[in-house]
Amino acid sequence: NRAARNEFLKRRLELRQALVEQRRLILTIVREIRQAVRDIETSIKRVEVTRAATVLAQTQLDAEQEKFRLGLSTSFRVLEFQTDLTDARSAETRALSDYNVDLAQLDQRTGTLRNVPLPPETK
Repeated sequence: NRAARNEFLKRRLELRQALVEQRRLILTIVREIRQAVRDIETSIKRVEVTRAATVLAQTQLDAEQEKFRLGLSTSFRVLEFQTDLTDARSAETRALSDYNVDLAQLDQRTGTLRNVPLPPETK
């Protein structure tokens, strides 16, 4: 009976250890999913900000080109605004890419697949 009792106690301890490990794993998964959701929310905000920056850079370039057409600006200034627009577009592209990576990470953590939607348009 001692051997059976010892085996029983051993198995019960193994079960408790497995339950503790399972709980730890669940908490880790929940933490990772929450972080992934926060990353997506941050990425959406970044996309909105970079889209607004791109629109602003385009507006500024258009205005500077008009000034240049009227002889009130230089080609150097127009080139600076073109560079600013290119930088803004690059930042927007990076933000969109990061958003898609964050979505993929959430999918990986939840074990799901989705069609990747674009973030909402900036108003």
